[in-house]
Amino acid sequence: MTDQPSNKKLPSAFTNADQPTVIAGKPQAPVPAGNDFLTRVEDLSGKPPTSHESLVTKVMSAAPVPPNDQTRATDLHVPGSGQTKGKTSSGTHHNQVWGDFELGALLGRGGMGSVYRGRQISLDRPVAIKVLPSHLSENENFRQRFQLEAKSVAQISSPHVVGVYFAGQHDGHHYFAMEYVEGKDLGVRLRDGYKPTHREALDLVIQAARGLAAAGDFGIVHRDIKPGNMMVTSKGLVKLMDFGLVRVARSEDTGLTMAGTIMGTVSYFSPEQGRGERCDCRTDIYALGVVFYELLTRRLPFSGGDATSVIYQHIHQEPKPLKELDPTIPEAYQAVVLMCLQKDPANRYQTAADLLTDLEALGRGLEPSTAFHQLKALRTGGNLVKSGQLGAEKRSTGKWWMAVAVLVVGAGALVAVKPELLNGKLTTKPDTVTTVPSTMDQRQTDQAKSVQPKTAQTKSVVASADPSEARRLLAAADFVAARGMVNTALALTPQDTTWLALGKDIDEAQGSVELKRAEDALAANELDAATASLGAAARLLGDDMRVTNLKSEIDGRSDSKRKLARTVAEAENQLNEGNPAKAEALLTPIVAGDPANEAAAILLRRVKKELDDQNARAKAVEERLAQGEDALARKDIDAALLHFTAAQQFDPKNPRAAVGLEQVTKTKGALTNLRVQFEQALKERNLLEAEGSLKSMRQLAPGSATLVLAENEFTNSKLVEETQAKAASDKEAAIVAQATTVAKLMDDPSQTITALEQALLGFLERHGANRPEKSALEAKLEDRRVRVAVSARLADLDIAVVKNDQKAITAAVFEESFRAKLLELAQESEQTFVSTVETFTRTGDTATALVAVRHAMVAYPERTLKLTYTFARQAGAWVISGASLNP
Repeated sequence: MTDQPSNKKLPSAFTNADQPTVIAGKPQAPVPAGNDFLTRVEDLSGKPPTSHESLVTKVMSAAPVPPNDQTRATDLHVPGSGQTKGKTSSGTHHNQVWGDFELGALLGRGGMGSVYRGRQISLDRPVAIKVLPSHLSENENFRQRFQLEAKSVAQISSPHVVGVYFAGQHDGHHYFAMEYVEGKDLGVRLRDGYKPTHREALDLVIQAARGLAAAGDFGIVHRDIKPGNMMVTSKGLVKLMDFGLVRVARSEDTGLTMAGTIMGTVSYFSPEQGRGERCDCRTDIYALGVVFYELLTRRLPFSGGDATSVIYQHIHQEPKPLKELDPTIPEAYQAVVLMCLQKDPANRYQTAADLLTDLEALGRGLEPSTAFHQLKALRTGGNLVKSGQLGAEKRSTGKWWMAVAVLVVGAGALVAVKPELLNGKLTTKPDTVTTVPSTMDQRQTDQAKSVQPKTAQTKSVVASADPSEARRLLAAADFVAARGMVNTALALTPQDTTWLALGKDIDEAQGSVELKRAEDALAANELDAATASLGAAARLLGDDMRVTNLKSEIDGRSDSKRKLARTVAEAENQLNEGNPAKAEALLTPIVAGDPANEAAAILLRRVKKELDDQNARAKAVEERLAQGEDALARKDIDAALLHFTAAQQFDPKNPRAAVGLEQVTKTKGALTNLRVQFEQALKERNLLEAEGSLKSMRQLAPGSATLVLAENEFTNSKLVEETQAKAASDKEAAIVAQATTVAKLMDDPSQTITALEQALLGFLERHGANRPEKSALEAKLEDRRVRVAVSARLADLDIAVVKNDQKAITAAVFEESFRAKLLELAQESEQTFVSTVETFTRTGDTATALVAVRHAMVAYPERTLKLTYTFARQAGAWVISGASLNP
């Protein structure tokens, strides 16, 4: 299907640099004409075209429009975007169910499809659903490209590429479901005033490069990298999307796709895209370089009043170095950007992985390993000069004609492209339009010019011309040459009867030939050709009866043809309105009466196919209804929903499907209420009530996805509680074990009081001051302190007895009788008196100890006595308050 160029002003939605530019035309081989190369072109400035013929962009031939920073680029809407004949227009699928997917609100619309927010029913997860517009679904090239996008992206596994889940078609609509991403595309953020720092810009480009590197692993080329195709989530994650212009690098495809169409967004075009050449991953690297340039400088490297100007700059002009726009941009950042923007792909990074290496080096504060830093190593703005390259580059300019050749379409009114274009000089004026005549008219013109009188000498030549030569040419049916001689002669002698008669003979002969052509065309039922030839005959023969009779016959045949055409059109309308039986009734007699009527025969085949499809749909509806009702009887709600939904898609007004869906909806509503009760019970840790809700759900819809999920949650919840209880028990046991260890330390006489105090303090810091073991451990520690103090007191008493220190003995012993015996004993000379604590117990400020006392004197042998002492705390010191000898 073709579309006439629109004269209407494009809305603002189609004049944004983030929208794809589509330059349409059928590629042909170059057609040299003298020294000029002729091509038909159209200015992309948005002005109305001068003709209704197919046009293409004059990227290489016209002088560029002076840059205008007010307009970044001019973009065209996709041809045929207004065509929706026979199908629902894109944007009207809200609330429809297509297989496993429910379509919601329209999120956006572009040249290659509309995107809806949707839900995958079986997994109950949000998705984004891209739908190919109806008018493009009828085009095999667009369908293949749409499917290629889905298949290609589905291969990529990267957090920086929007994933594809499913691809299919529904009622003639091709679609695929992909990951739904919450966020804004980078283009919207930039238009909203987002101004990233240099580091933020680098982080965004690094993530995009990772996505390109993942795509490059499968040989996938995006070809439309721009901020509008870089989704940024609320957490700052960048995801590449909209691979609508994707190409597999291993294929033989070139930049010209879909019947010679250059596609992309001109602000981010690589030079090879602008020339219509083959694109590979280096095209994406160039576009990402433009994005990096824009993020760092807040402006595009190239801008202009129309697409032609912008593409021209991408091909021929150098970008301004970034540091001239912002001196704070790091030198290494500039080097990476300018290497991405090399005109020659061989001078760019060769893969996204190579680019990513340099970008990640910048992120770590290191120097890039591939890009040159010094502007001396770059041509103005970025062209890398390598050894021997400059001469090769000059030699390559002669190949520009190939880019022009790709954009040539058809024949007719052509614009002459001057030879200077092939050397890069755009000197051709846009209004130098030359009409190339047909072969017959050209010969006639040349003949007239060759004999046109200009001087007296010419008149002499004409006067001596022989009418017999003209008659010889007439007999040879060379009407152009013969008529040239007659016209030349009559220009000098308008009343010459010989030449006048000869002119009439020529008209009669040529008219008869045209008349015969008309009769032959009519016999072949070629009415258009017959009408054209008859018109030529009428101009030559005038009111000749043969012309009149043949005209009547052609008119009659044309009327019949028009009636048949109207009937065929009515049949097509009936078919499009869903009445194939009526269309069949209209077409059958036409095809029976005229089997050669190809249009009617083709339409009748479509009608019969639609009737077959209707029968198949009716059978499918019946099967789906039976399956849905059976599923309802089994209480398989999910299966019933799928079957009734499918039946309703085939037959939207089917009452059984409506009743079944109503029952399913009612049951699902009850399930939803039970699920809410169940989750509330789980939240409150009320397992008994949760089990009750589960039981009701099993009775209502056993095996439903809702029930399965709830049972899993319930099992997980019980396991969580058990796991938590075991973990708490294990933790408590470990703390008790630690407390026991500290208690054993308290009983170890080799441990110092300081070490025991630190052990107790550490235990309480780790496990809290409210531990139940605290009081017992503190009591044990105090026992150790008292025992140490008592032992020290007894050691002092031993020394006092040996030294007969009456005062020290009196201070240490409170019990009078024992003190008196000790004072008496202390008066003996050369004696031994050593006390050792064997057992010790304390209760508050009193304590009891079993003490072994080893003593000896000169007159008596050494012996050990076992005494039980009682101690009491007095004025902060421990004294012996009682003593008894153990048997």
